[in-house]
Amino acid sequence: MYKCKKCGKKFKTDIPEVVDDNSNFTNEFKEKCKLAGLFFGSVRKIAYKVKKDTGIDISHTTIENWILWI
Repeated sequence: MYKCKKCGKKFKTDIPEVVDDNSNFTNEFKEKCKLAGLFFGSVRKIAYKVKKDTGIDISHTTIENWILWI
């Protein structure tokens, strides 16, 4: 749900190609983390690299779930 700052109207958009339902991360970001797995090996190393590069702290378990959800 989104709310217009000007008129206050609430509306809902359908953007499943960008973000999955109940997800805080875009599909593009998830794919980049999966690809990082090819270069860095362990999910803990991927989580460390993501935090170092972007400042976003992601649990290694979350990344593991993304990789296994293929």
